[in-house]
Amino acid sequence: MQYCQKSTAATPSQAALRSRVIHVEPALVPPDPNPDSRFDFHRQRVPPEKAQKMIVLKGTLLSDGTLGDLHVYQGITDEMDQAATLAFSRWKFKPAMRDNQPIAIQILVGIPAEIGGIQHAQ
Repeated sequence: MQYCQKSTAATPSQAALRSRVIHVEPALVPPDPNPDSRFDFHRQRVPPEKAQKMIVLKGTLLSDGTLGDLHVYQGITDEMDQAATLAFSRWKFKPAMRDNQPIAIQILVGIPAEIGGIQHAQ
């Protein structure tokens, strides 16, 4: 999973871009998935050219540890994309923290078409 803080600031002006002032924010503590909420899904057979690809989901991990605005950014098949989205949307997290406060972050999550090189299909 890749993540970054959800931005609420306006775009800086050209004058601000030329200034040499550097602001260092406190470190961002990454989110942590709750082990009891890790849901997976049934993977179907995919063509060999898609076997090594990933379903990439994009969304927001909210400050309460739930997911919002989750959608397929890069898919494999409609059925697998929907199953992956549903399974991952059920995950719960200890939220990302900054200054001991939970914050919302934007996320990208890659989900492999195959697990350990073995397809789980019937």
